[in-house]
Amino acid sequence: MIALGMALVAGFASFPVLSFDGTSMDMERSISMGSMGGSPALADPDRNRGRKHDCNDVGFSTIDKGAVSGIETNERLAVREELQWITIWKKHSQAKKVPHVMPHVDFENSMVLAVFEGDKPGSSGSMVTIERVRLFKDKMVVILGHDDIGSGANRSTLRSYHIVSLPRTNLPVVFH
Repeated sequence: MIALGMALVAGFASFPVLSFDGTSMDMERSISMGSMGGSPALADPDRNRGRKHDCNDVGFSTIDKGAVSGIETNERLAVREELQWITIWKKHSQAKKVPHVMPHVDFENSMVLAVFEGDKPGSSGSMVTIERVRLFKDKMVVILGHDDIGSGANRSTLRSYHIVSLPRTNLPVVFH
């Protein structure tokens, strides 16, 4: 199912928002400006009402997620430069039977977060996932989790990964 809606940018302009996965869309969500140097970040206007928080959730889009990557080591990366992105994508996609075309990222306004579990002998059959990204005054915090892929997974080839794009910030990134 495809859902279509409109989102406001700082209350002045709107653009279409599509949902391809059939999940319901929260039309009350808006794009906030300023918390990341003028870069847009998804924010729920009611999330902090009546509570004091020094952080905001940051919206992100999955670029790629799966069980097999060409990156064999445990890596947590914040990518802000195109040359670094090209190197990472090339190494990551070399394990694919049919290599994927490198997705374009506008590094003036966006950045990439990439989490690679690397070779995990005796893995528990789970894949790493970026669950949440929070922006504080002094850092960006990435909350990681794991999705169960069942006991039938071929653990000898499991090198799970999750790669996302999100609005750019120059703050330090901490993975948890």
